[in-house]
Amino acid sequence: MRFEIRPYEGAGKLHFGMRALEVKALLGEASDSFFKIPSDILASEQYETENLFIYYKEPGNVEAIEFYPPAKVFLESRELFSLSCEELRRLLLKLDPDLEVEVDSLTSYRLGIGAYTPNAEEDSTLPAESIIAFEKGYYEEE
Repeated sequence: MRFEIRPYEGAGKLHFGMRALEVKALLGEASDSFFKIPSDILASEQYETENLFIYYKEPGNVEAIEFYPPAKVFLESRELFSLSCEELRRLLLKLDPDLEVEVDSLTSYRLGIGAYTPNAEEDSTLPAESIIAFEKGYYEEE
């Protein structure tokens, strides 16, 4: 399945605010259900067939979608896992001059997109290990 990220809306046919039953109708049964952190109230789900995780917030709506290779994830028609960490950084910086660049991650609050890039310092030609699309407020502290 192809997932074109729509900033602060979703990716592909998945959209933020969907209920778990809607996700299940679209993707089938989750291959795994888990609590990302011990204090989570709602379980997250993994869909191995699509190489993604779905994160929920109360009362059970999608708040973020995290992809891992070889998921087909696109932004502005560019396949993100085919880009090196450096190419991804340049693309996101072009779209968001305020891109947050950390040693192991990239986060665009303007676009609602982040990338986990733990090996970028050693080898910037490697792709990101994961890409996350998130709704407004996902990273805000409560």
